[in-house]
Amino acid sequence: INSPTIGVGESTSLMKSTSSSLSSGEWYFYPLDGYPILQGMALSGGYYLIENARDLAFFPELIEFNTLSYNEANFKLTNDIDMSILAPGIYRTPSVTFSGEFLGTNDSAQDQSDHYYIYNLNQTEYLAINSKIYAGLFSVLGSGSLVKDLNLTQSSISIDQTGVFYSYDVFVGGIAGEMIAGRIENVYVDVDIDLGEDAIGSIRLGGVVGQASGVIERVTNNGTINVNNHTYTTSTVPVDGRHYIGGIVGRTAVAKLQLIEVANRGDIFSYDTDSSITLASGTQFYIYTGGVIGLVNHSTFIKHELSDVTNSGDLTIYPMSQPTNGTGRQYLGGVVGLISGSAPVLEQDNQIKFAS
Repeated sequence: INSPTIGVGESTSLMKSTSSSLSSGEWYFYPLDGYPILQGMALSGGYYLIENARDLAFFPELIEFNTLSYNEANFKLTNDIDMSILAPGIYRTPSVTFSGEFLGTNDSAQDQSDHYYIYNLNQTEYLAINSKIYAGLFSVLGSGSLVKDLNLTQSSISIDQTGVFYSYDVFVGGIAGEMIAGRIENVYVDVDIDLGEDAIGSIRLGGVVGQASGVIERVTNNGTINVNNHTYTTSTVPVDGRHYIGGIVGRTAVAKLQLIEVANRGDIFSYDTDSSITLASGTQFYIYTGGVIGLVNHSTFIKHELSDVTNSGDLTIYPMSQPTNGTGRQYLGGVVGLISGSAPVLEQDNQIKFAS
C-alpha cells in the first residue's frame, strides 16, 4: 500500500492530544476515551450547551467519559429540543451517577411554560447494572445534583423483557430512577411510563423519580403510569414482591426527602399479576400505591417533609392472589400509599411539615 502524499502523519499520542493538527478544526478531544471525534458541546459561562437533539443524544456518552468528570459538570439547554428528528429510542439512560446541574432555564421566561422543552424523548431500553434496572433521563442523581427549569413533555418510557433480570430491583422515573440527596426544582413532566408484562423484580416507580432523598420542589407530573399485569413462570421465581408506585415518587430513601408544592395529575394503573408467585426469602408481597408517593418511611432520626402536595389523577388497583409463601397486602392512598415508622412532625414554628 502506497503512503498517502497528502496529509500529516501523527503518532497516536499526538493525534489524541490538543496539540494535534486537528485541533484547529471542529474536532473534540477526549484523550482518555479514544481518538478525536466530531461530536462535542460548546462551553459558555461554566455550562456545556445542549443546543439540539444530537447534543442530547450524545449527553449520556459524554458524562460516562473518563477524560474529565463530565458527570459532575453543568449543562444547559439553549433551545427547545424535539427528539423525534432522530431514530426512535436513540437516547439511553446514562450508566453513571450525575452530580452536576442540568438546566432548561430561559432567561426571559415569565413562568414555567416559558422555560425550554424536551419533546418526544421516547425510551425503549433500560439499563441493567449492579443488580438494578434503571430507566429515565438519568439513572441516578447524586449529591449536589440539580435539575431545574425544565419541561419534559410528550415523551414515554416503555420497557419490556425484564424477566431475564427478574431478581433485580427496578428504579424508573421520568427524570431519574433514583435520587440521592439531589434537587429537582421547577420541572414539568409529561412522560407516559409502561413497564411491559414480563416478570419483574421489586419496583420503585414514580412519574418523576423512582426512589428519592433530597428536595423536589414546584414539580408537576402529568404522565400516565401503567405498571401492568406481569407474568411469572417457574424460571422467574422466587421474586421480591414489594412494589412502590407514586405519581411523583415511588418511595422515600433512607435519607430525608422534602416534597414541596408538588402535584400529580396523571392516572396510575398499579401492579397486577395473574401468576402464582413464590417470594424470595425475607421479602413480602406488598404493593404501595399513592397519588403522590407510594411509601413514606420515617425513622427515629429522619422525618421526611411533605408540604402543599396534591393529586388529581385517578388510581386503579387490581385484585391480588396470595403468593405460594407468605401473604399479600395492598396499601392505597390518594396522596400517600402508606406512612410508616415514627410519626411525622405535622407543624413546627408555624410551618406545616406534612399536609395531605
